[in-house]
Amino acid sequence: TVFIIVLLFFYIKHLRGVKHISKNLVVLRVFGSKTNTQFLFNRIVHLWNYIGTSFTIMDPIYARSEFTIIRAPKNFKLKVAQIASFVPGAVFVYYLPFHNALLNYLFVIISSIVIFMVLLYLIAHSFFIKDTGSLLEKIHKDSNFSKTWYGMGKQINLYCFDNIWKKALREMLGKANIVIMDLRGYSRDRKGCSFEMSYLVNNFDLDKTLFLMNRNTDRNYVLESLQREADRMRSDSPNAGKEDLRCTVYSCEKQNRKDTQQITQILCNKLGGQPDSPPVLTEHSYKTRLPLVTIPSIIFIPVLFMIISQYVLLILFVTSYTVSSCYHQIQSAKKLDVLVAPPPPPLANFPLPSFSVVTSDAEPHFASITVSLGYEASGELTSELRSRSDQIFHIVSLLLSGKKYADMATLEKKIELAEEIKKQINIVLISGKVKEVYFVHFTTN
Repeated sequence: TVFIIVLLFFYIKHLRGVKHISKNLVVLRVFGSKTNTQFLFNRIVHLWNYIGTSFTIMDPIYARSEFTIIRAPKNFKLKVAQIASFVPGAVFVYYLPFHNALLNYLFVIISSIVIFMVLLYLIAHSFFIKDTGSLLEKIHKDSNFSKTWYGMGKQINLYCFDNIWKKALREMLGKANIVIMDLRGYSRDRKGCSFEMSYLVNNFDLDKTLFLMNRNTDRNYVLESLQREADRMRSDSPNAGKEDLRCTVYSCEKQNRKDTQQITQILCNKLGGQPDSPPVLTEHSYKTRLPLVTIPSIIFIPVLFMIISQYVLLILFVTSYTVSSCYHQIQSAKKLDVLVAPPPPPLANFPLPSFSVVTSDAEPHFASITVSLGYEASGELTSELRSRSDQIFHIVSLLLSGKKYADMATLEKKIELAEEIKKQINIVLISGKVKEVYFVHFTTN
């Protein structure tokens, strides 16, 4: 735990130290490959965000990884929708569960998927850029070159319709410091980046551009396309006037850690105006802005979960121990009060004449009862009791005459009878209340 905390401390300290640095990377690519997309964004772009902001135009493959109920999305609206989709089903099975536990799980899963799809349908339109005004607002709002509080740059994904993506490309390249163009899979049959290559040659410095290729790339066709665009390049192009127009190409086949490091090194060298090779690290190199250690999420997330869990258990243990100790102290104090506190003073007594009554059973029983009223000594209440003695006797007589033998046979019934007599007498008293009713004599046959 201490090691992880120290590591995170220096990690965040490093990121905050480079928070003022923000360089923009534009990602252009041939659409359609899931593995290429995952490598490009989960590794290259993720590392770049330690340096600055990244821009790209979304394609169905990459968008599908965002609009999912299983994987944690990067967009805040999707995160809220993902969490909210589980709530109704979980609440329903909590209050109205099925008899079978499996049905409960299936209901939560199916209802979550349905609700997520509905929420996705309701909010999906807000992701897409419909016109030039929305495009400019989106780019200038999100690309303010500010980083998060812990030093990470933003990853700006543009969802464009067919009538707006070329304008989005122009706006992205207008803010770009460096461009990476993924041409893996580019061929005469799949020439989805032809417009982008033409626009790059005429509007962006190719010295700040890196092309990715692999065995599926038709290299000859790529060179022909670049040469054709260079031959008809505009005179105001940043590449015009160069005696030797060169392009940096990296062959990315395995998509492993080595490829990630070398591609990142080339991008940092280009950003710093250094040659593509050999890689030299200096205090001014952008490579030094990247974290020295990147922990795989498959290791980091379980470790982080274990650390959080043990602290939660520790907090629960301390809380339960504290509550238990306080409870025992309170109980001990109550017992001590019972043992130490002096007995209350005796109440004043007001005796009533004896009552001889016959129960209301089918086979009557005879009862002889003598009652005394206990009250806190008060001259006014004593005088009132004396003046109302006949009324009180009448109330008690009526109450007793309606009782059966079962209503006064057991101890519990006698206590209930005493409380009932006290309640009826207190109704008519004004100066005070009777506290207790004592049975001085109680006999039934």
